[in-house]
Amino acid sequence: MELTSFALGMLSMVGLIFIGLIVVGMVKVLSIQKRLSELERHMLSENEEYRSNLRMEISQLHSELREVFRSIEKCEQNSCSYADSRIDKLLSKKQELLND
Repeated sequence: MELTSFALGMLSMVGLIFIGLIVVGMVKVLSIQKRLSELERHMLSENEEYRSNLRMEISQLHSELREVFRSIEKCEQNSCSYADSRIDKLLSKKQELLND
């Protein structure tokens, strides 16, 4: 009887230790799952922030490019106007010299 009591006691201790290890393992697994979900949420928010900043930068770049193109077109128009006025003056001067 003493041997069976000792064996049952040892088996119950092994069983309790085994259950304890299972509980500790489950707690660790759950904490790791929680950390993973937090990291995933953090990565998604960072990704969304990055995309938002990228869209804003692209929008600013497009507006700056539009301004540069407008400036180039204005310069081109001013250059054409200036060249036309100089040509007109030259032609009028030529006409005056021919008339004299």
